[in-house]
Amino acid sequence: MFTTNGRSKEEGRRKKEEERNIEEKKVKVRKREEERRKKKEILRKKR
Repeated sequence: MFTTNGRSKEEGRRKKEEERNIEEKKVKVRKREEERRKKKEILRKKR
């Protein structure tokens, strides 16, 4: 009984951690894409 309870808690923590990591990656990707767009716009303006 105790092992299943402990396991489910651990699994819940893992899932939350994975979700957090996924969200952080999404934010990083968005920032990267925004920076690329800005650089492209700057290059276009120079031409």
